[in-house]
Amino acid sequence: MAERTPLEQLARVLAKNYFDTSQTLFTTTPGGALADEAANTLRATGRQVFTDDDAEELAVKRPERIVLVVGAGASFGAFGDAYPGTAAAVQRISGAVGLVPPAAAAEEEGPGDAEGASPAGQFETALAALVDEFGDTRIRAELVRMYGERHHPHLGFEIIAHLFKHRFIDVIINFNFDELLDEAIEGEMGTAEYHHVLFEGQCQGLAPLLVDRRLKIPLYIKPNGTVSHPSSMRFTREPHAQLPEPMHNLLAQIIGGHWENEPRAQARPNYQPYGVNLITIGFSMESVPLLKILQEVSRERKHSGITLFHLNQGRGLDALRAAAETRGWSRVTEEFIDVDRRSDADEGKDAEKEREAGKGGLAETLRALWNAVGGRFHKPFRPRGIARHEIVHNLFFAGGPDGTAGTRVPGAGPDGNRNLYYFQARLYAEVAMALARGNGQIDLGTMAESRVGVTFELMRSCKDGRNISIHQILQPFSRGGNVEFSGRDNSVYRFQYEQARDAARLNDNLARELWECLLDALRKIPDPDFEYHLDDMRRGPRARKMVDRFRRLASSDAQDISPAFSHRHLLLSREPQAKDVIHTSLGLTLRFVEMLNQSWDLMLAMSENGKVMSKYQRHVDNHSIGYDQADKRFCLILAKNDHPEVAEARLQRYYPQMLGLTNPPVFYIPAWAHNQHMVLLLKRTGREYTPVSAVRYETPRLGNRVNPVFIRSRADLDAALECFKRYLHMSVCGVLNGSGNTEADDALLRREVDELWDTLVKGGGERPPAPPEPGSTPTLFG
Repeated sequence: MAERTPLEQLARVLAKNYFDTSQTLFTTTPGGALADEAANTLRATGRQVFTDDDAEELAVKRPERIVLVVGAGASFGAFGDAYPGTAAAVQRISGAVGLVPPAAAAEEEGPGDAEGASPAGQFETALAALVDEFGDTRIRAELVRMYGERHHPHLGFEIIAHLFKHRFIDVIINFNFDELLDEAIEGEMGTAEYHHVLFEGQCQGLAPLLVDRRLKIPLYIKPNGTVSHPSSMRFTREPHAQLPEPMHNLLAQIIGGHWENEPRAQARPNYQPYGVNLITIGFSMESVPLLKILQEVSRERKHSGITLFHLNQGRGLDALRAAAETRGWSRVTEEFIDVDRRSDADEGKDAEKEREAGKGGLAETLRALWNAVGGRFHKPFRPRGIARHEIVHNLFFAGGPDGTAGTRVPGAGPDGNRNLYYFQARLYAEVAMALARGNGQIDLGTMAESRVGVTFELMRSCKDGRNISIHQILQPFSRGGNVEFSGRDNSVYRFQYEQARDAARLNDNLARELWECLLDALRKIPDPDFEYHLDDMRRGPRARKMVDRFRRLASSDAQDISPAFSHRHLLLSREPQAKDVIHTSLGLTLRFVEMLNQSWDLMLAMSENGKVMSKYQRHVDNHSIGYDQADKRFCLILAKNDHPEVAEARLQRYYPQMLGLTNPPVFYIPAWAHNQHMVLLLKRTGREYTPVSAVRYETPRLGNRVNPVFIRSRADLDAALECFKRYLHMSVCGVLNGSGNTEADDALLRREVDELWDTLVKGGGERPPAPPEPGSTPTLFG
């Protein structure tokens, strides 16, 4: 086996952590042993999931903790002097208050240093002198002015947020004052889906975030404070050298790999902390508190060890290598990944070669890392992609004039308004991406809670954006026609595009036409720099890449699963278990495959568009399912969203026609009545069917964010079965057809539903009933 590069090693570590967080079989003893039965199951799962030659050994390897540390070099490397490093920051503040820069800060590192940093201690010493001379309040105000800019998207931070949300990374420790990464995480996850630690009162320990001794809820920590809370910023020598005790203890617990809070529990003979992988980006490893914790951990006899992966560039990386040779830490291994100083906006052929080698700017290096992570999974198990993040980066990040850093476009609005044109352009892009994800449809009520709604409010917060309506934003997507809505509450917008009988071609048409409409809308933003930036995307390789990204959004059937679970299904469960909460897309896939490999005979599925059957077919093709599918029965209830011809084309794609099923029972209910999603499997015993397992979740209409829960108890399975029957009643008994039925008609329909139910789950008939035609009135028995 060829030796892995440091980037490949890091990709393997991240892929393994995603796998460990996604399954519930890794129940260890306090000493870390794995039960034989669980080990055998994990080995088999590893063969299905991983492409590595040693997939079985990788699957059963003891889990480790992944911690990312972010320093000033990340922001400086992306945006240059717009987010200065330590030495440049001191110079700028000194100039702002009318001083000649202090000698300690005058020798600024050159552009080859990713950190833009002064030697150890000089930043704090210089700021301490400025505070003594001009007061704490004045210096904090200058720091806020320097680092307070928001809404600067960059693929590097977008990928970090993506890795964090989808549980490749357990903990992020961000030592920067700026909020570039904060904003990327908020946009990716919202504020309720991770635990944010800024003040010492939020250092509650890890116990509430653990399930089976594993971190299930992502943890984001800013030990030095943040610019939106000026009083939280620690920037003088003494606060930097000593964190509040609760903050220090939390960091020590995380980096120490501990899953017990109390020292007494940690002292037990069979207690073994997790190994830790510590990734640093643009970080000089000069934080006194962090170095102290690492020294303590390196001396712990029980610790499984720490691997440090340093992503840095130029003299910053050379300094890290030199320091590693002198530290003499035991149980600590250090690896180094070079991040070249080059523009992240370049997408030419040379950039492709650089990415393959793991080189390039911060964005390109992290994109290469992401591609290496995805390549470790077989196709049916691959994580959700980064197409939307690539779209945002390529639209709104432009390379700087020196080819090393970049800036945001559009850069300004009328009357010096910094953000209006950007928010308007970003809103166009968010609407286009939502239409792609929704296969050409969006519901404005659902969008109000999404990135579309957040961006719309930001645009309206600008003075000249208050009178811009969502109708005006949607107008470019109507191609000069009227913006029309449908649905029960007149809130569903359908993008009209060229139809095709083949579902794959349908997505190609949708992607191409959405990109054309979006580009036309963006070119109307009156910013010459932005127009120049867009010129290169109208045709050629960059245009084809943008269309492909929209196609990937339209084709994806991956759900947007919230890491922090909060859902009424668990609240209402008769027998709730924390391990039945599903936190990742891979977790949902693994549970689905686990269910399908049980002994079952009938699948009842409720889905908005039938994509659940695409998942089923994919695992049939991949041989993830170890049985003969020919004798299985199905019944499917869909939301009535599409035009009939679109619904038919999508059903042809999603339903497993190659299994030889004819006239499958498919029923429809209106979209406004559909928010329950379920796959329920039943086993035939004699002439009746008994439920054996289920996965269930809710979504808002035409939404994609879900909180799945696995159902195993008989009481909860019976409740799920009753829910499916209620949906079947809604489909047949007047909800689809309006309220024109007489009471006698309703009674007749209800009797037919009961007969259908007997057919489905009580063995009343050997063949499933024929489905109604899309858009027609359901009739069950002729």
